[in-house]
Amino acid sequence: MPDFGGLSGYGRTSSLIGTSLTAPGSVNTKGAWTQVTSSAPFDVAWMSLGIRAAQSDFALLDIGVGGSGSEQVVIPNVPFTGNVNDIYGGPYDYPISIPAGTRIAARYQNKSAMSTTLMMILCAAPMLRIPEASRIIDWGSDLSTSRGTSCGTSYTQIVGSTDFATRWIQITGLANGTQEQDWWLAVGGSGAEQEVFRSHDLMRGAPTVYNGLSIHTLPLSIPAGTRLSGKSSANATFMSVLGIG
Repeated sequence: MPDFGGLSGYGRTSSLIGTSLTAPGSVNTKGAWTQVTSSAPFDVAWMSLGIRAAQSDFALLDIGVGGSGSEQVVIPNVPFTGNVNDIYGGPYDYPISIPAGTRIAARYQNKSAMSTTLMMILCAAPMLRIPEASRIIDWGSDLSTSRGTSCGTSYTQIVGSTDFATRWIQITGLANGTQEQDWWLAVGGSGAEQEVFRSHDLMRGAPTVYNGLSIHTLPLSIPAGTRLSGKSSANATFMSVLGIG
C-alpha cells in the first residue's frame, strides 16, 4: 500500500475519563508531576491534549518527559479554564518529537483550588509530513496569577523580543466579564503594531459559569527578536502565545 503521509500510529495514554492530575498544594504554584504514560508506544510526532477542570478559574499546565523526579518541561504553561458543566477544553495540538519508550507526565497550577483531568492523544506520523518542533516556549504567561497577559482595547506587549524564529504558534485567549469579543495578535514596535491574527470567537457565559476559551494553532513564521502584542474589543482578555520552532 502506498504511503499517503497520514497517521501511522495512534495511542490514547489515559482511560476514557482521562488521567486525574495531582492538585497543587497552594495557589499559583506548580503541583507535583503526575504520570500520564510510563512509556510512549512509538516515536511521537504529534500530541493533542484535552483538559477538563470542574471550576471556572484560570490555570497553566506543563507537559514533561523523563523519569520520576527528573522531568524536563517540553510544553510549558498551557493556559486553560474550567466550567461548572465539567467538559473538556481543547484540542491543544503540538507537532512535537518524543522518542518511543519515553515517560510523559503533567503538572499544573491554578488561581484557586480545582480538580483537573487530562486526556492525551499521541500520533506517530503527522498528516502532510509536518516537521516536529525542536523547542516550544511560552510568551505572556503570568505565573503569579496562573493566566496570560491582560490585554484591553489598546495593544499590550506580550513579549518584547521572541527567543527564536517560529514555524508555528499557538495563541490562547481567555475572556472574563463580557459576552462576546474580538481579539488580535500583532507584531512590531509600540505604536507601529501590525496585525497578524484576528479572531471573533471569545464568548463568556453567565458569571461564575465559565470563562471563554479560544485556542488557535497556526503555521505562522515569526522571526527571532520580534515584539508581540495583543488587544481585544473589551477589557480583561488574557492572552498567551506558545512559540513552536
